[in-house]
Amino acid sequence: MKSTRRMNCVPILFAMLLVVSFLFMGCEFRQAPTRGAKNLSWSHSGLDHSAVPGIDSADVHIYVWNDGAAFVVWSDGAGGSHGTLPRQPGDPKGSARYQGKVGSHTVECLTTDGKTGKVKIGDTSYDLGDGPLFLVSTQDQKPRIKQLALSKLNLIPDGKLTSDQITLEYLEGIGKSDADIRQFFIEAAGQAQPQ
Repeated sequence: MKSTRRMNCVPILFAMLLVVSFLFMGCEFRQAPTRGAKNLSWSHSGLDHSAVPGIDSADVHIYVWNDGAAFVVWSDGAGGSHGTLPRQPGDPKGSARYQGKVGSHTVECLTTDGKTGKVKIGDTSYDLGDGPLFLVSTQDQKPRIKQLALSKLNLIPDGKLTSDQITLEYLEGIGKSDADIRQFFIEAAGQAQPQ
């Protein structure tokens, strides 16, 4: 009888040993990374000044990478659909493929780490390493684009705010107070060619 009880204990001891070895090996459960797009837009009429597209009416698309952003497209209100696409055969593991529209211009990006890669807006490609904030004016046939650091928005990875903490009111305030953003859209509106 004693040998039978010992035999019944062997599977239990083996299971306990297996659990303990997984703990020592550093097994951890990871949350799936967050990818997608967040859209914030506004338009004000009846202002006491001429409305400036990009400041008084704007469309901001945050292409989400985990808690922050891979890149942001801030346009003069001529937005469209934005989001992620399924990975294609040959895309690196863990990468994200983003696509959207700014006016009639396509936005595309493939990044493996949310910090490097190319963003293509219309026919022109930009390196994410040169700044992941894109100001886009679609007032002319060809878009005017200015590339800036993401720290302008205080958005992760260059800042402290998560994409969920970025609000419409927050962005409107930056549009009105940040000299680079204001100047870009004021100049673009003033230089727009009549169509």
